[in-house]
Amino acid sequence: MRKKLIFLTLLLFSLSFYSQSKEEIEKHQNKWITEAKEELIKNDLLRAFMSYGFAKDIDSLTQNGIFASKKYDSIKIILRKKLIQKIKGTWKWKNTGSNWGISKTNKESLIEKILIINESYLSFYEVNKKTKKTNFIKREKLTFNNIPGMLPSYHELVYSNKQIWSYNLKNEGIILHLTNTGEIIDKNSRNEIVCGNTELIYERIK
Repeated sequence: MRKKLIFLTLLLFSLSFYSQSKEEIEKHQNKWITEAKEELIKNDLLRAFMSYGFAKDIDSLTQNGIFASKKYDSIKIILRKKLIQKIKGTWKWKNTGSNWGISKTNKESLIEKILIINESYLSFYEVNKKTKKTNFIKREKLTFNNIPGMLPSYHELVYSNKQIWSYNLKNEGIILHLTNTGEIIDKNSRNEIVCGNTELIYERIK
């Protein structure tokens, strides 16, 4: 949450320059682009991605904005490929909650929820803890969301019901944190949930 607030502050800071002069826009875009280049030298793709995102969001039609957009898109492809490789595997549901707190844990349920991820699909299963019977629930094509929200993002997936879920790894890849960030409205728009988001925590088992 703290990181989200920092990124949101930076984004709002960037957007405040929309109505300013061409020189001021160029100045602040140059600042973000310079930071992005420095972050690339450090091999910090995520921070470079964010910086290019802020630069393009100031004004995507300027020369700097066009340049930043191209770099942003190219880094996004790399980050997504890396994410897929990192989240591939078998995951066991640990708990459900939101940024308001945990609402349900695995220990309280008679059902073991399993998520299997490969390069193309997300497959959901439920296993009865007593009978060990496994039921297939659904399969979702691994589809990334390309409709931007308030913050630059590369790790949001779209389900067949149009829900948008962000996939984040924590604890050195042991924990997979899923957050419902909104829903697709049409091919060019989405809504965005900023508070009380449903969150699912999975633990890697394979």
